[in-house]
Amino acid sequence: MDIDSAEPIPEGPEKVLADALEYLRDLPTAQAEVIALRVIVGMSAEEVGELAGQTPGAVRVMSHRALATLRDRLEGHMDPTAQSVPADVTSDTFQANNRTQ
Repeated sequence: MDIDSAEPIPEGPEKVLADALEYLRDLPTAQAEVIALRVIVGMSAEEVGELAGQTPGAVRVMSHRALATLRDRLEGHMDPTAQSVPADVTSDTFQANNRTQ
């Protein structure tokens, strides 16, 4: 199935996912790669930095900016009564918290 010619998806979880993937594709390539490696693959900032020739700090900054962009673009899909994740929670914090559970 060709994603670009697919029928519009009605509002719901599938629509949010489709939009998130579209917004991910719209990010600058370096940011999209960092998000893919850090969030989807689960690599650390150090591992991504080693692959990309960047410092871990630069990878974290790129990750933060990319996630902020995605969060802003997806804001219209969020339930206004749902609790939001604090801005200072990073994917490192999320991954560390979920490893212990």
